[in-house]
Amino acid sequence: MNKLETSDLVALMSCSFLITLVAIILLKPIAFKFGLIDQPCLQKRHQGEIPLVGGLAIYLCITYVILTRSVDVPVYIAFFTAATIIVTTGLIDDIN
Repeated sequence: MNKLETSDLVALMSCSFLITLVAIILLKPIAFKFGLIDQPCLQKRHQGEIPLVGGLAIYLCITYVILTRSVDVPVYIAFFTAATIIVTTGLIDDIN
């Protein structure tokens, strides 16, 4: 991977933030539809139902960045595979 200039890094971080924000906004209604919500209880400090889609939104952002940047493929394939397993396991856990 080429060394990133400061302006490139700022652009990449800004784009990543916006992708994650949009993904959260779009995934929120889906979370309520499929029951991917965290209910308040005695052990939790939040009020109301909280959608459990932040990790999935970050995963989608990372996927977008990996697929659109010129990167060292073998390293990112291993990272992408591991991240996919972790996100899938988390979604299964959140659903149950």
